Amino acid sequence: GASGTGKEHVAQLIHRESRRAGKPFVAVDCGAIGRELAASEFFGHVKGSFTGAVGDKTGAFEAANGGTLFLDELNSMPIYLQSKLLRVLQDGTFRSIGSTEVKRSDLKIIAALNQDPIHEIACGHLRQDIYYRLSIMSISIPPLRERKEDIQSFVETFIKRHNKTFQKQIRYVSHELIQRLQDYDWPGNVRELEHIIVYGMSVVSGQADTLTFADVEEKFAQLSRTFSSAEKILSMSLNQAVDGYERDLIHRALFQSKGNVSEAAKALCVPRQTLQRKIKQHGLDPAAFQG
Repeated sequence: GASGTGKEHVAQLIHRESRRAGKPFVAVDCGAIGRELAASEFFGHVKGSFTGAVGDKTGAFEAANGGTLFLDELNSMPIYLQSKLLRVLQDGTFRSIGSTEVKRSDLKIIAALNQDPIHEIACGHLRQDIYYRLSIMSISIPPLRERKEDIQSFVETFIKRHNKTFQKQIRYVSHELIQRLQDYDWPGNVRELEHIIVYGMSVVSGQADTLTFADVEEKFAQLSRTFSSAEKILSMSLNQAVDGYERDLIHRALFQSKGNVSEAAKALCVPRQTLQRKIKQHGLDPAAFQG
């Protein structure tokens, strides 16, 4: 599923409904781990095994023993580490960095990709053997624009989740708000929808019990202006349309990677230097997508 479609929530649901429910659910964002610490994050390390290893560390494989390990954005995991992961998948054993002790872990592994796996294999971001090893069962999570009937349920869930955070008592959602949300294509998927609702809840009056379109209108208009409509594209020359499409793709990649140029370059399958040049060409600022 694309970034923001709720892959981790699906993984948590699978875990809760499995015989491993009650055991640990450990989620690792493969794209957020620095290359120098990646092996330690997964396999752990012993004190003194490298500079900065001031104590023993339990890795994700050991922490998830008996339960489920969710590998988010597997295509962002360094290739060398994918090779190590393949060995664990084959026999369930691993060694912490700096240790000679062989450990065994019994767990369910759920891996998520934010791009088509064949595309990622062709780009060199994903090992073919590890993909086929993991793809015993595949679930495709459609983008939010293809399941707009779910929007009201998502909105109600987000309101319940964040009422305590903002000390609000919101119980209702206006019909206009739901209708306007359903008319939008949501390039940022469920994550973008939650961002809109959180914004609205942060500005709504503390005494209000209903979230309305007026509460989110400013932020919603800001997002809507970002993406070109089909009608606007049809009025352009070919060069203008191509240029605009390229800018929108880069904008979406930066939005989904929260301004991380390296991750955006991986998603677009282009060298980082090329993307930096195009970011400058289109007048985009990666820092504006952070946070």
